[in-house]
Parts: sequence; structure tokens; C-alpha cells
Amino acid sequence: MKNRTGGSIYIPVLIITTLFVSLASISTTYVLSRMRVAGHSAHAEAAFQVAEAGIEYYRWHLAHAQEDYQDGTGASGPYLHSYTDADGNAFGQFTLDITAPPAGSTVAEIRSLGSTTASTLVERAITAKLGRPSFTNFAVVANDNMRFGEGTEVFGPIHSNYGIRFDGFAHNVVSSSEITYNDPDHSGADEWAVHTHLTPVDAAPPTELASRPDVFAAGRVIDAGSVSFTGISGEFDDLQEEAESGGIYLTDSGTEGYHVKFLPGEKVGIYRVTAQKTCRKYTCFWLWCWWTNYTSTNLWSIETESTFDYHGVDSGSLSMPANGLIFIEDDVWVDGQVNGSRVSIIAAKAPYSSGNASIIINNDLTYTNYDGTDAIGLIAQDSILAGFYSEDDLRVDAAQIAQKGKVGRLYYAADSGTFDPASCNQNYVRSTYTNYGAIGTNQRYGFAYVCGGAGNPACAPCGTTASGYCIRNLYYDENFYFAPPPFFPVTDQYRVLTWEQE
Repeated sequence: MKNRTGGSIYIPVLIITTLFVSLASISTTYVLSRMRVAGHSAHAEAAFQVAEAGIEYYRWHLAHAQEDYQDGTGASGPYLHSYTDADGNAFGQFTLDITAPPAGSTVAEIRSLGSTTASTLVERAITAKLGRPSFTNFAVVANDNMRFGEGTEVFGPIHSNYGIRFDGFAHNVVSSSEITYNDPDHSGADEWAVHTHLTPVDAAPPTELASRPDVFAAGRVIDAGSVSFTGISGEFDDLQEEAESGGIYLTDSGTEGYHVKFLPGEKVGIYRVTAQKTCRKYTCFWLWCWWTNYTSTNLWSIETESTFDYHGVDSGSLSMPANGLIFIEDDVWVDGQVNGSRVSIIAAKAPYSSGNASIIINNDLTYTNYDGTDAIGLIAQDSILAGFYSEDDLRVDAAQIAQKGKVGRLYYAADSGTFDPASCNQNYVRSTYTNYGAIGTNQRYGFAYVCGGAGNPACAPCGTTASGYCIRNLYYDENFYFAPPPFFPVTDQYRVLTWEQE
């Protein structure tokens, strides 16, 4: 009888072969799947790079055509661009959707959708906001040598195109365009462009700058870039036109200037200043005494004012301007409180390239909301000053620019006697000045003038202040970094403010 068990050998072989084929199939499927995923990822990464190139392209475009948000076409988008590789071969394309800045802003939104010629179905999108940095990127920016005395506390970035002596406390970076400079406040060798005389006094170059966190909490930078003040006057013509078309525009008052007062209910009162205060300073030296007249030109304080007709409306109760711009061709006094408004006041006399209008703040100018809803911008052709009769505790919530002059208070010498009704009182020294916002000053900023030190007869009761505010607090409004007040001056180059991949 024949043996019939030999065929059973094929059963295990068949099972093993089936398992092998199955595993091979699974492995092949897995490998192919991973290859597809890898290919998709490669296409997605390439599409992302093309989309990123679209953002960079439009940043370049805005650097050459700062007000063009239609990609040079004069028509509405979207705008399609081919993208080539380094050898000039077709690589992909990006499509741009551009949202122009709202009135008074420089922040444009660019959406770039990218894809490659190798896989047009794989797309990646990037949305970026591009803006031209404003003067409000700094708590204080200056075009002169600066000195911040003891008693000054600053809560935002500080920059000067020249040197800075800082003897207060800075919570943020202090920077200068210079490396070294000769401090005009004393004789001696050149010093580092950002230095302090608080004990221990900084060593002069070439000794390395010390850290000094007791003064510069976030550090200090020398040899930084500069900020231009000269271009601001070139914007006055455009700002006048904007005010005429959608804001409030006033020509020369024919008197002393105008008083702008922000009122409840989204109202603003504007008054003609018909006279300024005067007084006499009584001064004695040894056996000699004499009177010195302080005239209206240097006391900067209102004596009388009146309303007038503005396009058929009483100027004492005007609505806030639709575009947030008030342009006045005269000196301006300003105070009051805004609530839900963003507004800028320009004081500029014709001809704009050589006029000398100033802004004066003697009483509180404040916000109601500190979340970015409220904003005040002040731009003076000459200076922004606190007058002789300014409040003892003065608060200014605003971004301020003195294009040719300074932000500060004039020097008012002490009065030796107050027995005469016409005599100046003891307003030469005030208590506290607080700015919540930003300061741009062409000339040296200053709300205090120091004397020889405590115990010196010329010194005020607060120590080393001979005139001005004993305490100066400068708080930076961080909302200004992305959203300055309407029509506020900006620098030339666009920067990427936010960037998000969809």
C-alpha cells in the first residue's frame, strides 16, 4: 500500500508562504503610505515656503510703495504671482489677499496662499500684519543729549540719537545711537553714551560697561539706530487736508491761541484764548531787591477765553471729529478726559517748515479706559509744555511729540516775596508729573531743574529740584506699540508685527 502522508508537508509551507505574502503586502502598503505622507509633507513644506515668500515680497513692495495696498495694479485683489527657483524654473505660485489699514493706522493685513507646481492640491496659507513703527514704540525718544535725574522712574523703552545720563530707574531698555559722548552737564573725559552717575559712578571708556540692574533693570544698548524728527513737518500738509475733510480744522485765532477741552458724551469744547496770565517775580540779593516781569509768553497760562461759531455750531460743544483729527494753526492748550475716543491734536503754524506752534498742558488730560480703547496724540511744531500755573499733581495720558522744541516745563526761579498781589507765588516747584503714553522730544526733555544738592539755599523742599516737578513718573502705554493715536508719525520701513500659519 502506498504512503499518502507526504502531501501534508505542503500545508505548513502554504501557511508560512501566506503569512510572508501578507506581511510583505502590509510592509509594502506601510512603506508606500509613509512615502505618500513624506511626499505630502515635502509638498506642504514647499508650499509653506512659497507662502512665506509671498509675505516677504509684499513687505519689499511696501518698502518701495508705502501706500500701495493693491499690488501696483490699481485694482482689487486677490493677486496671483508665479514663484521660480534659483535657476529660474517654475516652482510654484502664491496668491495675496491684502487688507488696507483702517483710517489713522499703518497696519495692513496680508494673507499669502502658496502651492507648488509639483502638487497644486497641497496649499499652505500664512496671514501676517505689517506695520510701520510709530514714534510711540518708545516711552521716551529724543534727538538731543538727555539727562534723567534722581526721582525719575520710566516704565518703557528709552532712546536718544545722542547721549543719555540716567540717574533714575528704568524698567525697560535704555539705548543710544552713539557709542561715547561728552556729557555737557559737566567737564571731563568722554563717557559711554548710556551711563549713570548714581553711586558707584560708571567708569569712563575704555573700561567695560557694568551691568547696573539697580538703574537699568532690562539693560542698556549703545550704537543703536537713529530716529528722524525732520520728516514730521513734511506730513503737516497731508494732516491739514485730512482734518479739513473729516476732522476739525482751525486757522490762526488772531489772539493767543485755542483751548481744547475734552468733555463727557463724546464732546469737545474749543475756545479762543483771549489773554494769558502775567505776574511779577520779586527778587532780592543782599540789600538789593527788584521786580522782574513774567510775561504771557513764558507763563503759558490762560487768563480769559471765549467760544465762537464753528460752521454754525457753538465751539463749546462740538462732536468728536469723525476721523479723530484736530488740526490747529496756532498755540493750543488742552485738558479734559476722553471716553471711548481716539484723537490726535496737531498744532502747526504756516509755513509748516518754519512755524513754531506749541501745546500747553496745565490741567489733567486723561483716559477713561486703559485697554487701548482711548488714545490721545499731541504733535506740536515747537514744544509741549506745562505752564507756570500747572497743577501740583499733573497727569497726562497721551503720546506727545515736540518736533522742533521739547517736552517739559520752563525754568521758573523762586520768588523772594509774595506780599504783592501781582507777585508770582511759589508755583516754581510742583510735586508730581505723570505721563502715561509716550514722549518724543527734539530738544532735551525736562520737567525738573536740579540745584547743588540738599541743603543748598536754591533747592526746593523736595531735595535737589530747584524748579519743576520733584517726582516724574513715565509710564509707557503698551497699546501704542501696535495702535498709535490716529495719523501719528511713523518710520519708513514696514515690519512684521504678527505672523500666523493657517
